[in-house]
Amino acid sequence: MNRYDEKEILDQMDPTVRQRVESEISKYAPFLGMLAAWKTAIAEQIAEAEQRTLLRFMEQFFPSGEWHFPAQTIAVPQEPRYREITMGTTFTDPFTGTFWTPCGYGWTLPLELVEWTLTRSTEGQVALVLILRCESRESDIATLFSENGLLAFVWGDEPLVALLANARWAIQYPGRSFEVVKVERYTGYLEFEREMGVARLSQWHLAAWLPPFHPYSRKFLRFYQPSPSSSITDSAEWEWLGISDEFIRLAALIDQTLADRVASNSVQPPLVINAIPVAQMGVLHHPVVATLHAVGDAYKVSFAGITNFFAAIARTGDVIHRVRFVRTHATTFEGTSSPESCPYDVDIICDQTVSEIKVYYACLGENPVPGRLHPEYLIRPGGQRFRTPLPAVGGMSLLMSQPDNNAARYYWYHTIFRPTLLTEGDIKEILSHLSSCRLWFDIDQTAIQLDVAAAPWEERTVWETYLYPSLIGDTILLEMRAGYLARSRCAIMPKMRLVFYPRRMDVPRFLLEDATRYAASIIAQYFMIGWYQVEGCLTRI
Repeated sequence: MNRYDEKEILDQMDPTVRQRVESEISKYAPFLGMLAAWKTAIAEQIAEAEQRTLLRFMEQFFPSGEWHFPAQTIAVPQEPRYREITMGTTFTDPFTGTFWTPCGYGWTLPLELVEWTLTRSTEGQVALVLILRCESRESDIATLFSENGLLAFVWGDEPLVALLANARWAIQYPGRSFEVVKVERYTGYLEFEREMGVARLSQWHLAAWLPPFHPYSRKFLRFYQPSPSSSITDSAEWEWLGISDEFIRLAALIDQTLADRVASNSVQPPLVINAIPVAQMGVLHHPVVATLHAVGDAYKVSFAGITNFFAAIARTGDVIHRVRFVRTHATTFEGTSSPESCPYDVDIICDQTVSEIKVYYACLGENPVPGRLHPEYLIRPGGQRFRTPLPAVGGMSLLMSQPDNNAARYYWYHTIFRPTLLTEGDIKEILSHLSSCRLWFDIDQTAIQLDVAAAPWEERTVWETYLYPSLIGDTILLEMRAGYLARSRCAIMPKMRLVFYPRRMDVPRFLLEDATRYAASIIAQYFMIGWYQVEGCLTRI
């Protein structure tokens, strides 16, 4: 710390005043000493204030430490039966001991997909037929179909999901005629994204992660019957499919375009029934009661020794609340924890009106299963096994120890320092921040092509942007954005096309295509509405 002496005080004086003081230095000596001491004390206080301001700034925009954000995969039961799935359900990888948690609320039914076919009539009609077997004689499948419905994951990209959601579907129970089935996009497995969208408002370290690349929870359809006895108005259009006496058949009348899309991936069925999207993380629940420690008009809930904590939220029924937290290193004994454990003591500060605190922890980020793409299978309590047919994707790891290390670049581009006009270098820099792009594509070879789009918003839906529901959560706002140019009678608009060159060929193609759309939606956040239609696509492979 700089300490002032009499000479420095004199150097800062007005020349006229200094000449008078020096002419009577013995008289002014005590005053100069006091002034030097006062100046030194003020300088120390200013330096401490600057340090506190810097630390506060870093806490808000550069949260220090190691942060891991979860990857996602899907789990399919080996023994299908009726199960209710909540975010309190726990799955475990038996080889690594890591936790996996469902991404929302759902259920499974005692149905198994036996076979699927594309069937054509003599008149040229095409139907996608799923042949299902009931695995439980005690369950009334017709009742379950009318009360809950069947949840199915679509093995394909967003256009395939949209086409299947808009197709006409019917179900046929053994020995009966086809009956009407309604289909809708199921959003119950998007609950985790909604919670993180709220947490992001007060937990700044989430800014570099959201919206996440969690494609699986966005691809679910729900099939249900308005009433078990509703019959098809014109049953003749389904009669050519015949009657099954043994199996349940779920069928859709489709056009040739959709048939070609389904046939192009003949290795896998287009729908995976009873799938559950799970994220690599653990969840702790804590009720908020009056006996908790009060901090002003809030409550403090403490968790000791939490490993790899990354977020917390509060709930009152279905309402999600944001919270504040204080994270400090936990006291550990030498040799008791591995570098991957990262134990912290976490104090959650919440409003007294909330009923529950949820803490997300035990996340390994980009490497959820060391040495493998995804877990071989997962276990639920009781030994129930679930296979995992797709890789774990979307995880991210950040190390924020100093504000000048490489991780600070994430915050430069994604928080208050984001550039107002992107160059080609900025775009490639942002793409390199996305773990899926960094791992799957050669960023340096990414081509940025500018074009003009005619009728730009035709056949575009809110599901084509990863802003929904992570950041906005309201489909009405996104529909307004999508229809803005159409209502303005704008016939053309600039288009920015990001062309990616894959470096990984062991990833299903539909995931690569989803990753390009994800990257395009991230880049689109940097432009005003209507400036660019940003599109992601793959090179021909």
